[in-house]
Amino acid sequence: MINIENIEKSACGVGFVVSRNGSYSNEILQKTLLALRCQEHRGGCSADMITADGSGIMTDIPFEMLGYEKGDIAVASLFLPVDPERRRISVHHFEEIFDFMGMKVLEYRDVPIDKSVLGKQALELLPPMVHAIIKRPSHCRTDYSFDKLLYQANMFNRMRQKEIFPGRPREFFFNSLSANTIVYKGLTRASDLERFYLDLQNPNFKTRFGMFHRRFSTNTVSTWDKVQPFRLVGHNGEINTIEGNRSNAFSREKSLGLRKEELLTREGISDSGSLNEMVEAMAYRSSMHDMEDVLAIMMPPAKLDKAYYKFWSRVMEPWDGPAMITYSNGRKLGARLDRNGFRPCRWAMTDDFFYLSSEAGSFHLDESVIKQKGTLNAGTGVVADLVTGDINFNDPSESKLNVEAIFDPRLVPLVHLEPKQTHAEHLDKKYLFSYTEEDISRILIPMMSTGKEPIGSMGDTARLAIFSDEPRSFFDYFFQNFAQVTNPPLDYIREKNVTDLVTYLGKKPNIFAKKELLPPTKAFELESPILNLGQMEFVRSLENPEVSDFQVISHELDMTFNREHGSVGFQNVLDLLATQAVQAVNNKKASVLIISDRNASPDRLPIPSLLALRSVVQGLTEAGVRLEASVVVDSAEIKTTHHVACLIGFGATAVCPYLALEIGRFEEGHKISKLELDPDVKEKNLIHCYEIGLLKIMSKMGISVARSYQSAKLFSVIGLGKKIMENYFPKVPSYIGGLEIKEIVANVIKFAAQSQKFEQEEMLVNNFLFREDTVGTSGEKHSMTLSRSKMIHKLVRDTGVGLNNMALYNEYLKAGIDNTPVNVRHLFKLRKRNAIPISEVESIESIMTRFGSGAMSFGAISAESQRDIILAMREIG
Repeated sequence: MINIENIEKSACGVGFVVSRNGSYSNEILQKTLLALRCQEHRGGCSADMITADGSGIMTDIPFEMLGYEKGDIAVASLFLPVDPERRRISVHHFEEIFDFMGMKVLEYRDVPIDKSVLGKQALELLPPMVHAIIKRPSHCRTDYSFDKLLYQANMFNRMRQKEIFPGRPREFFFNSLSANTIVYKGLTRASDLERFYLDLQNPNFKTRFGMFHRRFSTNTVSTWDKVQPFRLVGHNGEINTIEGNRSNAFSREKSLGLRKEELLTREGISDSGSLNEMVEAMAYRSSMHDMEDVLAIMMPPAKLDKAYYKFWSRVMEPWDGPAMITYSNGRKLGARLDRNGFRPCRWAMTDDFFYLSSEAGSFHLDESVIKQKGTLNAGTGVVADLVTGDINFNDPSESKLNVEAIFDPRLVPLVHLEPKQTHAEHLDKKYLFSYTEEDISRILIPMMSTGKEPIGSMGDTARLAIFSDEPRSFFDYFFQNFAQVTNPPLDYIREKNVTDLVTYLGKKPNIFAKKELLPPTKAFELESPILNLGQMEFVRSLENPEVSDFQVISHELDMTFNREHGSVGFQNVLDLLATQAVQAVNNKKASVLIISDRNASPDRLPIPSLLALRSVVQGLTEAGVRLEASVVVDSAEIKTTHHVACLIGFGATAVCPYLALEIGRFEEGHKISKLELDPDVKEKNLIHCYEIGLLKIMSKMGISVARSYQSAKLFSVIGLGKKIMENYFPKVPSYIGGLEIKEIVANVIKFAAQSQKFEQEEMLVNNFLFREDTVGTSGEKHSMTLSRSKMIHKLVRDTGVGLNNMALYNEYLKAGIDNTPVNVRHLFKLRKRNAIPISEVESIESIMTRFGSGAMSFGAISAESQRDIILAMREIG
């Protein structure tokens, strides 16, 4: 089963209002609550029509209302365990940790609430709420130093809570923790938030700003802790790159020697929650203290044409949406759009206030008092200074701190290189790697001749690889996920200006490690993750540090195994690859690891490159050196764009499909010689196709940046077993189980034996993967064949006869059954059910209570169905 919490996303109404003269007032609180109420359409409700998926606000701490002076205390707004004994133990450890770090808890304040406001479901989930008043230590001279100490204590407390109550990591939750700001949030409708929190009705509650958030949860199960805003940010939209971002964060965590989840929480957290945790880490663990800088390098503009952004791109991949972020640390307040700019962000300025919102009409403003108004553009932001009230739209790269600084990313462009290779070296491996007539004639030749992928059917009618007895690639067990609901796919053709395939070959500096950027180690900048033969030659030559002037050392690992050693030898080589990779990084200081199958032969069979890659990546990660080296896959197995996407998506920095490129350069048969194109042109066309294909696949998840797609693991698996998934593809869903190492090795050996036979006959096999064999009965089975298609045409065309032609229809069904199993559904037997008596059908009144907000998406249904639904909706009122 898929853990729904691993794919949580949300889309929301968000914004803020801030005083331009730095004054505290209750008026700003009222403006914030009014704007929040205007976001109700951006939220959802449960069946009780009262429990909502969340609304909240962030403000200054109301010191006057609490009876303390600003600068003397911090406030921890806590959600506590419901169980009294767990609550007592949790609070004890909280006090112990904060006291040890010099921060005495002065008092606990039960947050005044009105439970009658809540719906039944919200009430059942309601945690006990307290404000812990924490005394400021004398050695904390600034608000920043105090907030940093609070963050450190939070991390220690989180680890301790996890130890004492494993499996309940977010029962004790810091709703907010700051010397300046406080958050009120819950599972309420927008209009109910101030009714629930009695503090928000107090006229002594005064603030300089108010950030608001109303949440529409799409794929999430709403809980009190997941409601926004969080401790630093409010987030409208999705982070489509989140899995790649999390993967990189875990590598940084390992590299620093931190305990698991000390940087980012791994389970039970939304994309917004991970974003907030990384912003906190950047603000308090790195040398980058200004919030506008933190958000700028996490959400950079599309074109890195400034040294500032190029420099920081070495250490931080984009966190891309569509997303709009609002944020505050109590000293500054701001907002930023990601590179795509798909989320609206409107602002207006008067003499006294600055307003910003994702929705039009959030503030009831008199047009006559508005001095300026506008919208934020993609990759831009705005910052308000809460002390002076100054509003700044300048890019952070142009700030006084950065404008005269020298940002040298120390990147060496690795452009297209002509290969020294003058003749074919590996064409005879076509047979060993199961190249088919279709691979060359229907895939490679069109790509190298036109520079475009061949057009095919949207549907894949071939058998799943797990059901097949034909030579099938290991890649065929993997299926790319795609964007759904509110995180739309990217139009990579019309929106090409925001796409970026650039990647960096070499060590990736850790932004949280000391001196990693003083200066950053050199690395190569690739225009795309696909290396041509000349570039691959150059990267392989870097194995000798004496001839390399680039401070980048490569090391090659052999991913072949002795055929006679079978599955034992196969597993030994897989394990050895991980060990050798770590040794090369630690002992040789290699920063580029090449895993290659160029030594493959009938006696030394190739290990599936994706499996070899995962062994190396897992080994580097576990050893804490994943950031020290890029991994390049140099394989003859790579034929299609799907293969490229799998390798990049599972951790490769770059790939070289050397056999496909050699076919383009040196093959003379298969009509390739008749193309009358220069070898360079054919090679460039192939690479261009792989690049466009990768971009197309990335765009299906709304991802436009290759560096954020790396290691994202956005795939599902059909046909691989539990052990292989746990060992090499953890957390990637495999729906029906399937092959383990023994079966995979048996297939590799079986198909290698078949390949020798075809090599002797100098004839490529054709497994008819892309279309059925209409002449004989060889090759792959398909769910839709030419004969079945003709039957459908006849049934549809012969309206008078066809609709009643059960003999033809049964023949159509029988033809399909003869080819099964093709799809997973063929493993199941359908059970016939009797019709439900009309007396047992629910009433309209009963069904209507489950419609919630009444919203319905029509995007994926036909116009006819939409018409019928509209008529039905009208009928029920």
